[in-house]
Parts: sequence; structure tokens; C-alpha cells
Amino acid sequence: MKACPQCSAELSPPGTSCAKCGWHAAGGETGPSSRREALFEAPTGAIPDLDVDIRAPAPSSVAPSARGPQIATAVPVLRGPQSMKPVADAVQARTVAKFPLPPDHIWEAPAYAREVKARVAELDVQLERRRAKYDAASRALTAELVLVAQQGVHAVERMDRTQSIAFVRTVDRLKEREKGLVDRDGAHVLEEAKHNEKLATLDAQLAQLADALSARQAEEKQQAAALAQKGKDPAKAPELEPARERVRETQRQLDAAHEARGLAELASPKPTKNPAAEKARKEYETACADFAQTVIDAPAAFGAAFDELRKRIKPLRANVAAAEKEVVLYEAARDCYDKDSVARGRSVVVGGGVLAAVIVLIVLRVLFG
Repeated sequence: MKACPQCSAELSPPGTSCAKCGWHAAGGETGPSSRREALFEAPTGAIPDLDVDIRAPAPSSVAPSARGPQIATAVPVLRGPQSMKPVADAVQARTVAKFPLPPDHIWEAPAYAREVKARVAELDVQLERRRAKYDAASRALTAELVLVAQQGVHAVERMDRTQSIAFVRTVDRLKEREKGLVDRDGAHVLEEAKHNEKLATLDAQLAQLADALSARQAEEKQQAAALAQKGKDPAKAPELEPARERVRETQRQLDAAHEARGLAELASPKPTKNPAAEKARKEYETACADFAQTVIDAPAAFGAAFDELRKRIKPLRANVAAAEKEVVLYEAARDCYDKDSVARGRSVVVGGGVLAAVIVLIVLRVLFG
């Protein structure tokens, strides 16, 4: 008696559906023995009948209000230092490269190859300088994003549950990456945490001085408007001098605070040269970049305390984008010479050397043969 190819149960009568597993021989005893065989044995252009239920699932019988509020969670998106690589303009690349025109004759190819080799060496030096500039800009942006993320975590911890629940998953992911970094490079993490605390203190001072400067300037404008209403010229009124002096003094303090902040950034601790630590640091910095962008995009949730940091992120990203664009441009410029002409020039030089060696051997053999 015929057995079911799926569960080995007896088919009664043969060629019918199996009562145990439901297998059905669509083509009788010669039909395919499984859904996989039906898919691969179907003739070209035919669509096998796989008997797949494609009906949409039934809607939930529970009303939305009964299921509770639908809370949006922050899904981390890779942002920050990493972005789409720009594409170099071909005309601009050739302008930067300044390679000579390809030769019209084969005997001119060796000179063309020599000029290309010399120009490539010059472009390599310029390219390395631009790569160093891009690396420095990327490090500056990454350090700022890490600082924004760390301060954002503290801000989330101070929020009530209804405000913080949208950021819980992202913060937990960030703390997990931080723990992995501490496990591999704890000493540097502690040193970096102290450094970031110092930067955070300087940022708070900058925000206070910026607010104070705005208040002093508003006070000066009010006094000038009052003098103008009385018919006096504010530019020549000595009554405004105390207000102007307060504005100048606050501006000097703000400039000094900006200078101190810049010097503090230059004194950032250097990371450990360890493959495991570098991998953990990359993962942590990526998580920080994701959360930092969330903080930047949500001023209503994180408040004006992050306004100064938001202002600094934008020019830093512009610097990274400009530096990366230059790197891509010089990489394209370095490679836009005529490779066929260079190859012909090398062939001519090699062939000429071989021919010269053969002539010398012939002459020596004639003379001393």
C-alpha cells in the first residue's frame, strides 16, 4: 500500500489525501511529494499552487482605549559623524589634479609617465593633510556629541516617568555600551568623565554669561530709547556710559569663557590603543551620536539648557562635511590621470632598456667574439 511521503502513514486508497498530516498528491502518484518540490519542479513560467493562506489577520477585538495609551519610544538612528560619503565632481577633480594632457604619440608616453608620478607624489602629501584635518574635525564632533549624550542622560534621569519613558530604551542602550567600554578601558573612561564634567561646568558658565549679556544689552537699549524720547542723542549721552561698560565687561567675560572652553577641549584625554577598547569605544560613540541627535531634535523635552550645545554641533558638523568633501575630491584628483598612457610609457622604457642591452651584447660579441 502507498505510504504518505510526509508522515509515512498509509494512504487508503493511494493517491488520496493523507488523513494524518493532510498531504495531498495533486498530480496523483507521480505528483510532487512536498511543497518545496512543487516550487522547484514547476515548469518555467508556471506558478505552483502552494495552498498558502494569505488572508489578513483578524483585527483585535480590544478597543484602542482598552489597550492603554500607545507610547512612542525613541528608536536610535545612526547619525552624527557618520553620514553618506559625498561624490567628487569630475571637472573639479581634474582642475585640482593638474595632470598634463595625455600624449598623442607613443614616444611621448615616458615623459608623461614621469610627470604623472611626480604630480601623484605631490597630491599624496596634500591628501594626507586633508585626511588629518578630517580626522581632527571628526574627533571634535564626536567629543561634543558624547558630551551632549551624557548630559542628556542626566536630564532624562531628572524627568518624571511620563516624560522619560520615551527615552528609556535609548538611554538603556547607551548605558549598556558605556558598561562595555568601562570593562575594557575603565581608567580612560574615568579620566574622560572628569574631563566632560569640567566641560559641562564651562558650558553652564557660558550659558549664564550669554543670558547676562542679553540682559545688559536689553537694559542699554531701554535707556537709549528713554533718552531718545527726551530729545537727547544716545550716542553722545554720558548717562549711557555705565550701561555700555557693563555690556563691555560681560562681553569680555564671555570671550574669556569661550577661550577657556576651547583650551579645555584641546586637553581631552587620549584613548587607549587597544583593539577591544577601540571597538567598544566606537559602539559607545555611535550610541552617543544617536541619543545626542534625539536631544538636539527635542528642545521641548530637554529645554533651553542644551541651546549652547546645539549651537556648537551645527558648525562642527559643517566642518566635518567640508573636510570630508575635500578628502573625496583629492582622492578622485589623485586617480584621474590617463592610466593607459602611463602603462605605455613604462612599456616603452622597459622595451628601450631591453633593446639597449641586446645592442650592447651584440657589439661586445662583434668586438670580442
